[in-house]
Amino acid sequence: MKKALVIANEAFMDNFLPDWKAQFEFEYYSEKMGQKQSLPAIQQNAYDALFVDDEGLSYDEDTFFCWLRVLKEEGILALKSKAGISPLALHQPFSQVVSYQENTNVNVWLYFKDTKRLGKSYIDIYVDFNNALLRNDLISALESLENMALLDPDSPAAFLGKVQTLQKAGVTNQEETVFQRYLRYKINISAHLFNVCSILLAGNYQEGFKAREKLFELVEELFPERRSPFPPKDEWLKAKRWKGESLANKHLVIWSEFGLGDEIMFAQLAHMLKLQGTKKITLVAQKPIISLLQTHPDIDEVIIRENANAELTHFDYWVYPHAILAHVAMPFQLQPKRIPYLSAIPEKQQLFCKKIIKNDRLKVGIVWRGDPSHENDANRSIHDLGPIEKLFNSDNVDFYCLQKEQNEAEKDLLARYQVTDLSADLHDMADTAAAISLLDCIVTVDTSVAHVAGALNKPTLLMLSYVVDWRWGSYQRENLWYPNMQSIRWRAMIEDWHYVIDEVKQALAKISTSR
Repeated sequence: MKKALVIANEAFMDNFLPDWKAQFEFEYYSEKMGQKQSLPAIQQNAYDALFVDDEGLSYDEDTFFCWLRVLKEEGILALKSKAGISPLALHQPFSQVVSYQENTNVNVWLYFKDTKRLGKSYIDIYVDFNNALLRNDLISALESLENMALLDPDSPAAFLGKVQTLQKAGVTNQEETVFQRYLRYKINISAHLFNVCSILLAGNYQEGFKAREKLFELVEELFPERRSPFPPKDEWLKAKRWKGESLANKHLVIWSEFGLGDEIMFAQLAHMLKLQGTKKITLVAQKPIISLLQTHPDIDEVIIRENANAELTHFDYWVYPHAILAHVAMPFQLQPKRIPYLSAIPEKQQLFCKKIIKNDRLKVGIVWRGDPSHENDANRSIHDLGPIEKLFNSDNVDFYCLQKEQNEAEKDLLARYQVTDLSADLHDMADTAAAISLLDCIVTVDTSVAHVAGALNKPTLLMLSYVVDWRWGSYQRENLWYPNMQSIRWRAMIEDWHYVIDEVKQALAKISTSR
């Protein structure tokens, strides 16, 4: 028997013949299903029919979308007619996948969900979207995203694609609205974090990090080691958590969180904090970057995170790096910055001086792949060596591999193009910084090496896919953290790295001729 959900009174249900209603097993709305306009607790494709009256409800595009989400293929949406709204106009944004059925009962509007009318699969529509982007036909691209969302409403891909497509078009005030639709029917931590990241991507750091901290209050309560595997543990530390109090003549501890790149990136903020009068800054960090962070002129002490809870007993405040900007009134763009803020250790430089060939050719450090266990490795790393081989064919360039690990195919490629492999001498990030300091330019994907190069203010070409992390900003902006870094990105969500490599080669040629 078919299943139907009723969000309507008996008077509305009397509009339908008993024999026709007999095909359904009725379930009635309850508050545990969430708001009537969004039904967040109900899985997609749950019902064959949905009956809704207009009692206390508004009919709009977002609501219509959410109701369609819970319907199965060929499902029926029966709405009580509403004055002042056209039934045809209501379904117009979804006309490719929803049909309106005329009927003689003026009290009822009938719609039928039929995504098969598209005649295409999700992947087919995905391809259409990307082709539209490549043509710069943003209207068609956004239409494709709407259809993707209807075919797979629980996937955030279409929503993220819409945000970045709008930003590519120079529209920066619709991101939050886009995500509101997503959040209305998919209420979970990941979805909210997604929304926060869209705000950060637009460069609105103060609002973004404030929202992020509110979210992480819940995250830390449920998963106390989500931000750091060695979080502040003692109860007395809770009272010392910094939330914007004056730092004049105070000792502030910046506590380790997330990856190596995050800790290197946010170490930049120590300069701004010192100018606020902070007497002492202690940085809690991961072991591979301790030596490098000790070169920061504004950081007084660096402690390995595993030892922090035992060693840190006398200080005024502590804060997670990502929380700092949530409590600083001055916009990040206007804050005083020290560029560069990290430096190479001379003793380590001496080792690499022997390995770097002295000639007139451009000396370029290269990283094309990150840690394969990283959650975003599929998007950030280049696994197809074809584009890398094309890059190694560049004229007047000597490449130096800064990638810690290579598989056999990668090793063969390095040997074939006589790329100098420095990885055996890269024991920590201070070693990496020493090597970078002696090179002319760095070409890398989104890894911690990018942050080291940025902190040293080394000219860097950052290779990115279409969907990027918030820290690299939108298409319209220069990098806010590392002014000597240029991002080169995919033009569409379905592409390959060849376009990026072609752009990198052109950029390297310009750098080479400008020396």
